Amino acid sequence: MKTTVTTLLLLSSSYLMASPLMDALRAGDEKGAVAQIAATAQLVEPSPSYQAIHLATLKALPTALKSLIDAGVDIDAATPTGQTALYLAARDGQESIVKQLIDAGADLNHDAPGYETPLELMRKQGWSLGSPIAELNAKNVAELKAQLTAGLDPNSCNEKGESLLYQACALKDEDIALALMEAGALQGITTKKLGQIALHKASANGMLPLVEQMLKMGADSNKADKSGLTPILLCRPASSGEESCKQMVRALCAAGANLDHRSVADANLLIFLARDTPRGSEMAEINSRFASWLIDEGIKPNETTQAGLSALSLAVMLAEPHMLEMLIKKGAKLDMPSKDGFRPIHYAADGKHADIVKQLLDAGVDPNQMAAEPPFKVATNVLNLPEKTPRDFADDAQIISLLQSSGGLKTIEYYQARLKQLQPEIDAEDGDALYESMLITRKYDELEKSIKYLQRALAQKEPKASALHANILIEQKNFKEAYIYAKQSADGGSELGKLILSNLLFEGQGCQRDPKMALRLLEELALSGDAEAMFTLGAYMSSIGELDEAFTWYERSSVANYPEGMYELARCYLQGEGCHRNGELALRLMQRASHYGSQRAKKALSPKSK
Repeated sequence: MKTTVTTLLLLSSSYLMASPLMDALRAGDEKGAVAQIAATAQLVEPSPSYQAIHLATLKALPTALKSLIDAGVDIDAATPTGQTALYLAARDGQESIVKQLIDAGADLNHDAPGYETPLELMRKQGWSLGSPIAELNAKNVAELKAQLTAGLDPNSCNEKGESLLYQACALKDEDIALALMEAGALQGITTKKLGQIALHKASANGMLPLVEQMLKMGADSNKADKSGLTPILLCRPASSGEESCKQMVRALCAAGANLDHRSVADANLLIFLARDTPRGSEMAEINSRFASWLIDEGIKPNETTQAGLSALSLAVMLAEPHMLEMLIKKGAKLDMPSKDGFRPIHYAADGKHADIVKQLLDAGVDPNQMAAEPPFKVATNVLNLPEKTPRDFADDAQIISLLQSSGGLKTIEYYQARLKQLQPEIDAEDGDALYESMLITRKYDELEKSIKYLQRALAQKEPKASALHANILIEQKNFKEAYIYAKQSADGGSELGKLILSNLLFEGQGCQRDPKMALRLLEELALSGDAEAMFTLGAYMSSIGELDEAFTWYERSSVANYPEGMYELARCYLQGEGCHRNGELALRLMQRASHYGSQRAKKALSPKSK
């Protein structure tokens, strides 16, 4: 092992916090370290320098390293300067440790300011694993084996960090993939863009025999990519057939996969199925049967996305009667509110499908359900409020008739009572109550009262009120004051405040221009599941020509049901920006965007635009 100044510093006893585990690792006592790992509940050392996994790597203790990984330590934990165990092993030329870490899923593309990624470092040092190759195009097994015999590293990656094995799965070439695995291809190499391993792609493409073989060879069935997607979340009957998909799910679960795993946007497999089953689709009945089977297998039917949408809400929004009927029969909750305050009956009333409204009413849904408490969530259009009863959402004559015959009322009576209900909290200068009262009075054109409530809410530094005021100030071109209130709102945790602040920082309006900070805010919101931030990040990437990245963020915002994200994703597929052209998928996405309210999608689909 190479000895560097950093290594000596990290190994010096004066720099370490003492513990039996660290002492054993520092002494190179692998047997003692393994015993301490088995006996130690807290494996993340309270050290200012690093964690046990870094020391096990620096001392080249593979058995101790395996014990730490098996115990669940963060394989990509970074030192204060941003170096991971993989980087340290690559830097010091520890080839066997490097391969051990990669096979366990260490991130080849971990980015630390001022340092290369591990993959870049290996390329720089001439490692075969880091050598970029041409894209793996369709080829026969004999040709590949000849290249492997001639010295091609089966673990080589392309510029995107995609291993040969991952590329073979993307091409749906099982023979090539098996040949690579026989030649020693590692299972844990992650891609740069999505952080996926080959098992992700094999699962998404319905390659059951290959999935089973990968699992036998130690592939991580619970490996999550950068969006939190595990292989099981990518299983679809449309890719592999209903029975084959069931077998794939069973194989993954038998290997330890969590059937209830949720993505970054908090979507489990049932939610993904409901989201991907639009009304009248050929797969509707198949997806519904498969979803029913998942519930029988134990998947939780009432989980929700970060937007608060359950599988049943999505079935209602997409007006899919098969999925809705199945979920009702399986006991899914009928009145779960989204974070916007809407319940399934509101989405149904807002649609054009009376049969969906009737299904809910026949199942016993209250036709006068109001939005959840509190009923407001700030969106970009801060005064587009979800404060209607189902009756006020409806503009279809048949739906109105159904609701009225069931006793459905209008909204104004509810809000008159709501203001009276809020009065004690208003008197107590509660920020949330003042903000809600401001929205109610503004809605009903009591502008003088509304302004007073807003001023009182601002005095309480209510983050949502500060965000609203920042938005108003921007409309008035008062960017300096807008920045102050946007920062106050963002510091108070308001998502809208962070979004407004990022826009101001991007443009340098009312403040010094700081694109890095703006991007950091956007990425923070996007990675936490904020669909609008995902969309905005996509638009920014598109504006600087990073079309692959733009496509990825548009796709994520579409998954989170953001209508403009769906529209842009459809446009990407139509024009081949960051993806292969796919007119059929573009049309489906455009229709979905229109259903969710995108005016641009509605215009694009209108007869006049054709």
